[in-house]
Amino acid sequence: MELIYKVYYKLNKKLINNEKEYLKSIDIDKIYDSIIKECWKYSIQYELILKNKYVLEIMLYGKRCNRLLKFHKSTYVTYEDYLSFLYKCNNVNIDKAYYISTGFFKKEVINANHYEKLPFKIILEDNVRFISKQMMMNSKHKDRLSRNYIRFYGYIPD
Repeated sequence: MELIYKVYYKLNKKLINNEKEYLKSIDIDKIYDSIIKECWKYSIQYELILKNKYVLEIMLYGKRCNRLLKFHKSTYVTYEDYLSFLYKCNNVNIDKAYYISTGFFKKEVINANHYEKLPFKIILEDNVRFISKQMMMNSKHKDRLSRNYIRFYGYIPD
């Protein structure tokens, strides 16, 4: 799957780079509303853990699995940010966790996530991967992110 995102980025590099600024400017409330709409649509229970100007953490409860989702507006995600997220993941019963950033993950975060043995999976998504995923899911507006609605269907548990 990673190869698909790399190829998509190579083919649409200019479009994705233009959308990075929009992603940085998007309001956390708009992200929260998009997630809640998906939860209502698919009858998923949710619990808001943390919401401020830069961070949104929400627990999603499915019928078969639970997921923790963190959306972080920052240029770089540090190792300390990752460790605090890992601590929260260890304290709740989850099968998968998503850490989405509007910037990039430092190399030490990627290495720690790759080599650490955990009972659940943590998926790190930087701005390029998140934008690519959104543009691939939204067939109507392939040349840009949707200005009204960001899709979180792929993050919703079963």
